[in-house]
This record gives sequence, structure tokens and C-alpha cells, in this order.
Amino acid sequence: MSRLYGAKTFERAMERRMRATSESRDAIVWDVDASNYLVRCKIQGSNEYILCHYPRNWQTLPPWLKRGNAVRIAHRGGIRGNLEVVGHGRAIPTPVSGDQFPSPQCQPDGVITGGNVYAYSGMTVEVEDTTYRIDCDTYELDMGGC
Repeated sequence: MSRLYGAKTFERAMERRMRATSESRDAIVWDVDASNYLVRCKIQGSNEYILCHYPRNWQTLPPWLKRGNAVRIAHRGGIRGNLEVVGHGRAIPTPVSGDQFPSPQCQPDGVITGGNVYAYSGMTVEVEDTTYRIDCDTYELDMGGC
């Protein structure tokens, strides 16, 4: 019985040491999949995306967990293939090549400014100068006093 107890004590001591020196690193958030509790990230010196989990007990996403922000990731339970976001990062990592930051998210299509239509007698209307967005591209309609 004492032999088993000594082995368990040794095992617990080793687990404590490993937890204290667990490997963690910074990554940049590329996108967040809230329905599956996953974050796609890029880490320092890599062009590959990695999937990291985030705790399921978070009721709402923290403000720092959004596209383009640095996060700290660690191996959950010491298992190499099981990565988890553990907090906000200290530095923004740079990839070997390619984009360092994700492209900005596209805003919804629609009228940004102007666009009012005024009806006159008969079939005549006047349209104000308008700025609008379609498929992430912004356009301007300048009536120029027509």
C-alpha cells in the first residue's frame, strides 16, 4: 500500500511542476465560431491556421476575443493537439509570409448617407447625392444638380 501511495504522490508532484511550466504562446485571432466554441488563429512564425477552443462556461465573449486581437493560447491538460484560449496576448505575432492581420469584416449592404427621393408633379423625381455599399465596395451617386 505504501508503494502505491508514493507513486501517486510523485505523480501529483510532477503534474504540479508541468502545470507551472506549461507552454503557452501568443496568437492572432482570425475568426471566432461561437456556435462550436472555436477560434481560428495564426501563431508566431507560421502561415497555418490553428483551431483553439475557448471555455464553454463563458456566458458572453470577452471584448478582447475578436478579429485581429492578440490572444494567449496554451495546451489544455498538457496534450499537444488540444489548444485553448486562456487570455489576451502580450504581443501580436508575425507570420513567415502572407497577411499579418485578417481582412476587415464586410459591413452589410445598404445606403450609408443620402438617398432621399423627392417626388414632383407627373413622373418627375429628384434623388439626393447618395453613398451606398454593395459587396464590401462603397459607391457614390453624385447627381450634380441634374
